[in-house]
Amino acid sequence: MHLLLEALGNPHRHFRSVHVAGTKGKGSTAALLASALRESGYRTGCYSSPHVVSMEERVRVDDQEIEVEELDALLAAAAPAAERLRPRGLSHFELLTAVAFGHFAAKGVEVAVVEAGLGGARDATNVFNAGDLAASVITPVGRDHLEALGGDLRGVALAKAGVMKAGRPLVLAPQPEAEAERLILEQGAREGGLKSFLTPPTLSLRALTEFPPLGLEGPHQLQNASTALCAAAALKQWSAFDRLSLDAIGRGFRLAWLPGRFQRCRLGDGPLVILDGAHTPEAARFLVETLRSAVPAGSPVALVLAMAADKDIGGVCAELGKLQPVATFPVEVDVAGARARSAAPGTIMANWQFNVPRPGRIMIQPSLMAAVDRAKVELAAASAMASEKGAEKAGVILLTGSMHIAGAALRQLPLEPAV
Repeated sequence: MHLLLEALGNPHRHFRSVHVAGTKGKGSTAALLASALRESGYRTGCYSSPHVVSMEERVRVDDQEIEVEELDALLAAAAPAAERLRPRGLSHFELLTAVAFGHFAAKGVEVAVVEAGLGGARDATNVFNAGDLAASVITPVGRDHLEALGGDLRGVALAKAGVMKAGRPLVLAPQPEAEAERLILEQGAREGGLKSFLTPPTLSLRALTEFPPLGLEGPHQLQNASTALCAAAALKQWSAFDRLSLDAIGRGFRLAWLPGRFQRCRLGDGPLVILDGAHTPEAARFLVETLRSAVPAGSPVALVLAMAADKDIGGVCAELGKLQPVATFPVEVDVAGARARSAAPGTIMANWQFNVPRPGRIMIQPSLMAAVDRAKVELAAASAMASEKGAEKAGVILLTGSMHIAGAALRQLPLEPAV
């Protein structure tokens, strides 16, 4: 990665960066912080993954996606260096990361919020030295990607801790597992010279109540906003980002948005459609809480569920089953452009029936479109029955289980934003 960047003129040296790692909430935290920096008057880049619909989503300057022509030109310019490094096993993600940094440099970005891909210590994004790095942020660390990061929580935590740099501030979100926090703090002590450990306190959560409603929905987003707020405080205190203010941060938090995170849509004049990329039990639990707080109690839910085969399908089903959907429709969508990593609908159905005490109606569908069409029929029947009892409620179609189903829905269905 360093050789590639050197061949491209070390574009990552032309701006300061905030490096965000973690298992949960890093995309939302990065989006919130980038929006706050932008509203404070800084020309801001944001590099994130995965994308939901198109690759261009991953590379944004002042919330504007890179143009296809710009991406093509940067890839063409990087091609000779990439070809020389191909025998070393240069990856797609490494090349895109270098191109993103080149775009930020060309656009005169002052600060880039960079989301780590997998882990942190050996991630392609971990190329900043202390002079480049404005701050590191580590969001809650969990047990996702265990096999790729050492096989246990220790390996995952130490991989995330690799984004820390001596002499630079670290913002550490409250950790759901005490062992992860202990390991990160111990690694920080070994690094030496870290400016501070800032664990977002209750005070920052109270400060959030003074802001307008967050652009990202869900009770769990308060914690992500709290982490982003503390990151902004660290940037102001230790990294000379003097233009950051609570007013600008509040505006930024209100304007922050990400596709596929409790994204509200409609199919014409049909029911509300919600797209959410929840693919772990914890994320599914947050999704259930968010949905319950966002729609009237008793609203019927039709669930369309697609997942990758390597995820905890049973755990996700157990959490989503708490919604007691009127019907559940397992489907299969492409994962990373192919069906090889996609869980078979029959596998999802078996996990649903085994892990949900009251599984209700569950029907495998041949396609996403067929599942949504059938969901509309089931919701209409549920609404008619409720109307007869004098308790008519608007229904919701929930598509979840993976960012890939959210992307497929946005590409294949005539969805419009729901107001």
